[in-house]
Amino acid sequence: MHQHALQPVPPDDLDMFDEIYEHYLDQAITNEVVGGGDQEETYVNAVDAELTLYKQEPSIKLKHDDGRFNCPLTWWREHESKYKILSILASRLLCIPATSAPSERVFSTAGLTIAKDRARLASNTANELIFLHDALPAIQKYHEAQNG
Repeated sequence: MHQHALQPVPPDDLDMFDEIYEHYLDQAITNEVVGGGDQEETYVNAVDAELTLYKQEPSIKLKHDDGRFNCPLTWWREHESKYKILSILASRLLCIPATSAPSERVFSTAGLTIAKDRARLASNTANELIFLHDALPAIQKYHEAQNG
């Protein structure tokens, strides 16, 4: 299994398509797939071919016969050799946990900030206090990492 499979996306890594493109070029150069031709065109053709093959795949069932749910990450791991480029993208996107905890924390902070004893608090001030509640620790952690 490749090193990149099923690793979560770092928070500051916003452009995974560049990473996938660079990965493909590294693999193509290593395997001498890319010769004197246009690398970008070769990449686009490879992605197009993978998408065409993927669209022909039958859908996986929601559950196994024994009642356990199927895991899409397992399917992508098993088909990684067939879909080299798409499997990278799929593993990056599918490993993001579906949770409402961050938004619930914001509402909790807002409930504590905007209370009856702070009825005269201006809405802009309340918004800034709620934002700073999470932003200040993150900024401090960033500065410590830079200076540390």
